[in-house]
Amino acid sequence: MHNKLKQWLVCLKGIEHAARLGMQRITVETDAVNVISALNGIDFHRSFLGTMFREIRAKLMYDFVRSSVSHCPRACNSVAHTVAAIGLNCNNGPVFWQDNLPEYVAVLVSGELAGQSD
Repeated sequence: MHNKLKQWLVCLKGIEHAARLGMQRITVETDAVNVISALNGIDFHRSFLGTMFREIRAKLMYDFVRSSVSHCPRACNSVAHTVAAIGLNCNNGPVFWQDNLPEYVAVLVSGELAGQSD
């Protein structure tokens, strides 16, 4: 599967999962400015992934009381980027952690927090 398509499918599945859990507010953060443009407007409606953009926008609009798509520089988003990359390789379906994080996520977060104190 095309990697860009897989990334958008992961985004869509995450939004759908949040809606199923009854979450009413959602913020999608990304370091890709073109993703923000695609989800906040109609700039990419004729692109290869245009249908996916419209579906994600519709879910954000109708499945949540409040939703937003915002820019987050990769330097501030390294843990999410790493976890998303791991998720792209997950073949067993979505993974949801409600109470305890896996050790590798805790290590990533503690490493990022340690880097902030420099």
